Amino acid sequence: MSHLKFRIAVVVALGMSVSVYLATRNVEGADAPVAPATVSGHVAEADLQTIKLTPDADRRLGIETVAIERRPMPRSRLYGGEIVLPPRAPGAEVGVAYPMGTPASAYQFADARIAAEARERQAVARTEGARAALERAERMLMDESGSQRAVEEARTALAVAEADHAAATAQIELLRRSTRNAVPGKVWVRTAVFGSDLAGLNVTGSARVGALGEADPARYRTATPVRAPHSADPVAGTTDLYFELASDAGALLPGQRVSVLVPLTGAADTLTVPWAAVVHDINGGAWVYERVGERTYSRRPIQVRFVNDGIAALQSGPAVGALVVTAGAAELFGTEFGVGH
Repeated sequence: MSHLKFRIAVVVALGMSVSVYLATRNVEGADAPVAPATVSGHVAEADLQTIKLTPDADRRLGIETVAIERRPMPRSRLYGGEIVLPPRAPGAEVGVAYPMGTPASAYQFADARIAAEARERQAVARTEGARAALERAERMLMDESGSQRAVEEARTALAVAEADHAAATAQIELLRRSTRNAVPGKVWVRTAVFGSDLAGLNVTGSARVGALGEADPARYRTATPVRAPHSADPVAGTTDLYFELASDAGALLPGQRVSVLVPLTGAADTLTVPWAAVVHDINGGAWVYERVGERTYSRRPIQVRFVNDGIAALQSGPAVGALVVTAGAAELFGTEFGVGH
């Protein structure tokens, strides 16, 4: 009886194994797995960024190339600035007074001048009164009706009045020079820099000034440093630097905000490429076209750190010695993306 039960158990186990095998077996004729997508005509990304010109097209575009090189580049830092009027008169010393900027600052100068003139008139009156008091004290001393102490006090009062008068006169002259702008076509740029930055700035070097928000450093103009009175904001912890540049036909007005690239001390050894070789896509990405073969050019991504005098310093880009297109880069960009189609 026990042998019969054993045989029945074996048969049942074999039957279950066969069922599992048939359920999991890929029966011939069943549907194969379907791919989620089909890609036809696949092109590598590198091929999309490569252009091969015909001899005639290469000649007509006038392609010119230059080798990427590594060299020391002067560095700069971007600050905000304000256009102000230079406080100079014909033959006057540079930096004899504070420059004028916004209408608010012009009002402050006018108010200070009125106060200085009032102070001068008061000083004149006190000086005349002190001189008269001294003469009276001296007469009384000669007539033996006064004291030597009264004479000394009168002389002290006269000296104080005369010093106050001289200070008021000097302040008025300072304010008068401040309101003169006798250098046609010249303006100053005042930029506030943090005190902690001063040690790393080349305050005797020329700065680059551009419109506020100007993204193209090649459109910045050179501004030379000028000697001006020291001014600072102790609350903000900033010190003012002044630069002078030409203002053609009043293009820059007092109070106008600008961007200022102040040079840094030292020069960084970095990859460089002419700014004319750089092109930008619709998303702001920077690229150059590298010559990779006969009349064949490949678009390479770059990262621009800064631009100085038409030379772009690169954070990353093609290797040193790579030939990149300068003349004709924009035409290659238009050819690649089908401008006009």
